[in-house]
Amino acid sequence: YGDGCGAMIADNRIEDNTASTSGGGLYLLNAPVTILGNEIRANRVLSGSGGGMSLILSSGAVVGAPLAANIFEENHAVNGGGMYIGGSMFSANSPTITNVVIRNNVADNLGGGIRCYSHCNPFIVNATITGNTAGTIGGGMIISSSSYPEMWNSVVWGNSAPSGAQIFDSTGGSLIEYSDIQGGWPGLGNIDADPAFLQPGGDHRLRSFSPAIDAADGAAAPGRDLEGNPIHDDVGVSDTGIGTPGYVDMGAFERQADSVQGPVAWRVPEQVASIQAAIDAASDG
Repeated sequence: YGDGCGAMIADNRIEDNTASTSGGGLYLLNAPVTILGNEIRANRVLSGSGGGMSLILSSGAVVGAPLAANIFEENHAVNGGGMYIGGSMFSANSPTITNVVIRNNVADNLGGGIRCYSHCNPFIVNATITGNTAGTIGGGMIISSSSYPEMWNSVVWGNSAPSGAQIFDSTGGSLIEYSDIQGGWPGLGNIDADPAFLQPGGDHRLRSFSPAIDAADGAAAPGRDLEGNPIHDDVGVSDTGIGTPGYVDMGAFERQADSVQGPVAWRVPEQVASIQAAIDAASDG
């Protein structure tokens, strides 16, 4: 719990905590804190918001940075399973959230991954938001009550809710660009294509030829990814991003290898002596 503090919270595992009404893992009020390199997991709020974290009236807060990113996973609340970010009509809340993974969180009601409520204007860069569930609205994120978040270079995929499975924006003023949003989202450079995670249930690095590779805005990106890896230009895919460099990947993980075609398997019938014989006998078409 932090009220009015400017502390650094770094390199912790914050796990299996329970709160009654807000902030199962972290509750931060009027707190321009720096939160780096934490795993915030399996925390719970019984009757309120922010299973992993509640960040309220905390403009200036920094959540994640190159070499020190955060993971919010398997947290549970009524609203904002992964995190709740809130402001007020008298004081907007504009934290910076970078290189973050928000996955497999649950909200019984609103915002499985994130609930962004009441003059909440976070800057979200290179996030992976996946596998989150909301009972009613906003599986990945719900935006409401005069909130205007900005998101770049992120992947929002594989979340679920009866309405607004990936993102639900009742305000209508969010700015989302160069991101991969399942179902599509208006905005410069956005795509709607399976990001091809290595393991959708747990390993959210990108496979070869993922459409999220080299497709982000380099000007908005941090210099390194969640794991501290540098930006890598995958020579196996076309650079479709912008900025400098123009080959940053979408999401929290930067692919470090070049995309290459895998080996081709040939099955030769028993009556054919060799692969070359089968090729020689083949006809066009």
